[in-house]
Parts: sequence; C-alpha cells; structure tokens
Amino acid sequence: MDSLGLDLGVLERVEIRQAFKSEPQKFTPWLAGNLHILAPQLGMEGMEAEGTEISVGPYRADIVASLPDGTKVIIENQLEAADLKHLGQGLAYLTGLSADVMVWIATKFDDAHLTAIRWLNEHTVAPYAFFAVTVGAVRIGDSKIAPVFEVRESPNTWVRQVQESGREIDEHGELRREFWAHYKDRVPAAGIPVGTYTNVHFQSNEELDAQVHVHLFKKRVSVYVRFGDYKEEHIERAEAKFRAGLGNGFNRQHGQRYFETIKWVDIQEQSNWDEIVNWLEQQRQIYLTILDAADDSLAGA
Repeated sequence: MDSLGLDLGVLERVEIRQAFKSEPQKFTPWLAGNLHILAPQLGMEGMEAEGTEISVGPYRADIVASLPDGTKVIIENQLEAADLKHLGQGLAYLTGLSADVMVWIATKFDDAHLTAIRWLNEHTVAPYAFFAVTVGAVRIGDSKIAPVFEVRESPNTWVRQVQESGREIDEHGELRREFWAHYKDRVPAAGIPVGTYTNVHFQSNEELDAQVHVHLFKKRVSVYVRFGDYKEEHIERAEAKFRAGLGNGFNRQHGQRYFETIKWVDIQEQSNWDEIVNWLEQQRQIYLTILDAADDSLAGA
C-alpha cells in the first residue's frame, strides 16, 4: 500500500510460454475457443472458429474462422518471432481454402515482415485483408496470466470496409432471427431460442459435457457435437455408434467439431426453410438419441 493508501498492483509482462507450453496443443485450441478476445481488436466482432489444424496439401492451417457475413479468415500462429516461412504458409492456406482474410500472429515482427504485410494490403483489393498481430502475456502480482494482442499492421481501408459491411451483417442477423423464429414455430418442442446468432446448442449429456450444435451459414447448415472434458478414447468408442446412426455421411472431426453432418443449401432463400428445418431437426434428434445411448461407450472408458 502506498502513501496515499491505495493498494494497487503493477502490470508486468511475462513470457508467453509460461501460459502455453505448446503452440499447436495449447495456444491454438485456446485461441480457437476464445476468439472473442482477439476479434474486437481486428474489427471482426462475431468471428467464430470453424476448425483447427485444417489440412491444405501436406500442411495444416492453425485456425479457420468465419465472420457473421460469411467471410472466411485464416489465422496463422507462432509462439516465437515471426519468420517468412509462416507468411508463405499463410498465403498458401488463404488460396487453398478460398479465404479472404489472413491474420498472422507472432511474439515479434521485424520491419521486413511488417513491410510484407503492408505491401500485400496496398497491392490487393477488397475483400482481401492481411493483419500482423503480436501476442504477449501479462499479470498483476500473483494473478492469472492474461494473453494480450496488439495489431501491428492492418489494411488502411479496413475500418471503412467494416462500417460499410455493418448494414449487410445486420441484414444477415435479421435473416437468421427470422429463420430461428420459423424453426421455433415449425417445431415448438425443440425449444429454439430466437436471436441473430449463427449457432444454437443443446445440452445432451451433462456428465459427458457433450453438446449438440445446430449451425447456420449463408450456403450451408450443419449439426455436430462438441465435447468439453473428453478423452480421445471416448471419441473412438463413440464412433461406431455414430456410424450406425449416420452411416458414413459425416465428418469425424473438423477442429473442435465431431461427427458433423452438412447440408449445402442457401438459407437466404426462404422457400428452402421448411426443407432446412426438417433436415436439421431430423439430424438433431439422431444426434441426441446417439449421445443419450452412448453413456457406456463414452463415460465407461
């Protein structure tokens, strides 16, 4: 306590590796689950992870995310000083996954790296955008370590683009609200909450911390499972039950999504909504039934 009687702490920088021992095993999954911390600094509110470690040829993109308007974002992570190898990989992921935005995260950038990002922003046109972001960590006294992000390079026009796209995002949000209201009216027993969000989840088994998610994009909808505190052997044992219930028409794993089934359809066409709701509800019921019967396969491992 100082002479004024104020008991204040001092913010200290700590080594990021104190919080994350491994970039692929710790930092990447943490960031994928906490994009709401990074997104506002990029002007990308509402950004959601689609998956992690996504294959692009012989390489893997760290995080693939999407914005509420459907814009796809590639996030390339380094828990070390930036190197041009990762810039090249990020560009390969951008083209290989048909994304529009690349976010390059590292603990330090030198002038050559920042110049490269600046050059890309100056020599490409919308919707392409490139960001360089440093990651560090801080704490006050014995408090928990908190990761912090600082945007070092971004497109000069990004603020204008975000402002211009705000009306479009609002329109898509209202479209989703209308869709969820339609779902609720068509299947009252589902208990669908009405809002502008892209994702609705249903708790199917509290002991397993397993949730069934229903997800909307512009051109596709999907149903998948997300587990909380799970073990890989639980997933292995559950797979047989999902194959019995879903056949082979699902993706076993896509980032943090498991046993995902996808229907490619345009949700902007309201004439499709009855078809979409029927399919989502059918899939949702199958997923819930499988998980409700999977206690021995999952919890008994």
